Amino acid sequence: MASGNREKLKAFFKRPFGDDSDAPPPSEIIVVSPYISRDALEDVLSPVDEWEEAPMAVTIVCSWRTADLVSGASDIGVYELCRDKGWKLRVNFDKSTRKIHLKAYVAHYHLGGHVVGRGMIGSANLTNSGLDSNIEYLHPVSTGLIDLSDETRIAHYNDWLPGSQKGTGLSQAISQAGIHSRAVDDEAYWSMKKHLEDIGPREREKLPNWEPPEQAPEADLTPLAGSILSKMPPRPSLRDLMQAESIDRALNIRGRRFGEIRSIIREILPKSTTREELNQKTNQKLQEIVQSNSKFDIQKRYGTDCLVWKVHPILNEEIMWNLKPHLGKPIRELGLDEELWGSDTLGSKTVRISELCQGLLPIDIRECVQRLSTWQGTLRLAKGDKALYPRPFGERLQFTNNEGELLRSSPERLLPEERIRHQLWLPAFCLFEAPKGAKLGDAVLRGFGLWESGREFVASMERDFDSDIEVLSEQSNPFFENPFRKASETEVIHTKVAALGGKTGFPLGHPERPMSRYLNTSSLTDIARDILSHDH
Repeated sequence: MASGNREKLKAFFKRPFGDDSDAPPPSEIIVVSPYISRDALEDVLSPVDEWEEAPMAVTIVCSWRTADLVSGASDIGVYELCRDKGWKLRVNFDKSTRKIHLKAYVAHYHLGGHVVGRGMIGSANLTNSGLDSNIEYLHPVSTGLIDLSDETRIAHYNDWLPGSQKGTGLSQAISQAGIHSRAVDDEAYWSMKKHLEDIGPREREKLPNWEPPEQAPEADLTPLAGSILSKMPPRPSLRDLMQAESIDRALNIRGRRFGEIRSIIREILPKSTTREELNQKTNQKLQEIVQSNSKFDIQKRYGTDCLVWKVHPILNEEIMWNLKPHLGKPIRELGLDEELWGSDTLGSKTVRISELCQGLLPIDIRECVQRLSTWQGTLRLAKGDKALYPRPFGERLQFTNNEGELLRSSPERLLPEERIRHQLWLPAFCLFEAPKGAKLGDAVLRGFGLWESGREFVASMERDFDSDIEVLSEQSNPFFENPFRKASETEVIHTKVAALGGKTGFPLGHPERPMSRYLNTSSLTDIARDILSHDH
């Protein structure tokens, strides 16, 4: 009985590089074992909590085949630990074409364009019996050094084993374990949990296969892009978002800044790589990642371009699930004061609809929306889920003084962008359906959700901003007709006289006749349909 395997692994993870005092803390830990129990995993990796610097990535790979979970060989609770620790979990499941039998526990870091790694491999699963009572063995291994200037070779460093045997290397086996597994998030966890509950007590041979939630196929990423993803935080869970103070302060759970990603690439490419080449390579890899996985986006937030997880789908799934019993019902049936049933749906009266809608949500979800959203309002729909009217955003625009003379300021100052950019970062919309002339009590609740302006929308918005600046710079006198492009001529935003814009005897942009920027109905329709897509 090899009762010392638990102690072997804990000693390894306490000091992966032993007495090498010059070795930096490992940047990544990878654990591959078909069978893993939560308490064994937590115990074996407990020394990592004492490291001076936590690893940038911890990846756990195990089996979630139905028979393994039902028998108790695998433990679904491993996901809860990984989620709480910020680790990534990948699982081999019923439809994986190859089973995982590898048991490998490794740590590595990058040094001068090379990968330096050590680990333990053998027969011991990461379970209490595998570590304590079974006859098992674990043997130390370390990697050789190779030049990583050719990024296609990152995953092909040599393994140093006794006797220098030829054949499939440990790194290739670990890579195959990743290929034949899928990432687990909250959706997959709850799907498997329900799958196991539905099975109940059955004979092994009668167990149905688990059908995991559909997942967009991941394109094959180059090793450099894969290295960036390995340093990304795991996709935020609903609980992560509920604990966030605001979207402005959520980057630590969402992603990495451009400079951080460039540093990851700098560690891998040759030292002779210039800053310009690094920037170019970083941009290329960011584009590669977002094109391969729709859950990522490049957002010009937090002071720079950032690679981030989109968060609105995570919240909207929960919001729409809670609202499902109330969707499609008139507002009068959802608690609207009877005296307001006959009111019109113009102006600020629709705020009551949003207030009622949010009151139907659990308080923790409601407070999360209030903290994270950058703007809140209503979105009125006609039949076919089309937005009925455009929506103003940002401050009202003034171009003249009280005497009607053009202000002597630059077009950029007269057309400020900071407020509207912030409002459209992560706005929240209450969706209701009401044809023209409908009364407030007859408005039908359709949904509620957040929407995140992605890189393509922001690029379109910036082109509309540039066009307005160009038009305004050409005006030498006060104007009484709108010189800006019509809604049909813009991409997402147009500028026109504000609602209740005052007396027509004044020029446009006068304090008595201000103008506003409006989000086009086509853009609002896209937003509505995105939110409604989470109504299952």
